[in-house]
Amino acid sequence: MAVPNWQDFLRPVLQVLADGQEHKRADVYDMLANHLHLTEEDKNEVFPQSGVPKLHKRSRWAMENLIGAGLLEKTGPARMRISSRGTELLKTNPPHIDEGLLKQYPEYMVYLGKPAKNGPSQIEIQGQGGDKTTQSPDDMMESGYQALKQKLAQDLLERVMNISPASFENLVVALLVKMGYGGSEEQVRAQITGRSGDGGIDGLINQDRLGLDVIYVQAKRWQGAVGEPVLRDFVGALERHRAAKGVIATTSHFLPSAIEYNKQIGKKIKLINGKQFAELMIEYGIGVATVATYSIKRVDLDYFEEA
Repeated sequence: MAVPNWQDFLRPVLQVLADGQEHKRADVYDMLANHLHLTEEDKNEVFPQSGVPKLHKRSRWAMENLIGAGLLEKTGPARMRISSRGTELLKTNPPHIDEGLLKQYPEYMVYLGKPAKNGPSQIEIQGQGGDKTTQSPDDMMESGYQALKQKLAQDLLERVMNISPASFENLVVALLVKMGYGGSEEQVRAQITGRSGDGGIDGLINQDRLGLDVIYVQAKRWQGAVGEPVLRDFVGALERHRAAKGVIATTSHFLPSAIEYNKQIGKKIKLINGKQFAELMIEYGIGVATVATYSIKRVDLDYFEEA
């Protein structure tokens, strides 16, 4: 199964802590993984930007919210146990334990920084089931980041589609240099310019400073898909130059037949389609500018232990 969202961790957290004993947060992660039968792949799934396991981030957010609702008690740094309120809640076996249920506790509304509603002293244990806030703040930031990145990639590709073929070749050069190939951009561009027509080879770059390992390059600023014939011509050119490595970058995409042909040949040819090219431009800072940076901080437990 995939790593649950933070609300789906609420009940499991209470269940694994139902013994009433104090537990370290790090141990709770392992207890939850076993309780939910998570695979090693599930446990190793991380947020791309922070590299933090989703199991840790989402379950920790569930723990913090349960503490805010008084269903867990914090007994020390990164330590907790179930409260009497949490034990009573489990005994009622509610159909849902979600944020809607937590909001029925006045303490939780205070925890959220919202005024508590005047309601009955007896909490109605039914949960809401339809609460839409299933993402933790980390999930929301990651989703927002990925959405912005996807839109940026689309905008970049539209821009690239409108430049000249020669400008696209220069763009390929700039990207390859940023990726660590070929020395300086000027040196690589000197090897690229004017080579078009040599069996589809637009240029070559040295993988090392001495030029002992050469990569041949083809840049295709096309609207239509790149088919198998293009790859066959490129492979033929590599054979004539006794080369084994190449890169074909395009603003469009490769037909399945071309991709399959590339798998069967004995050459190392990297195919970069338009979407991948735009993503690499973003990753290596080509044609993009940073407009905002958000620094996410956490409590430094070591600082307080030393104090």
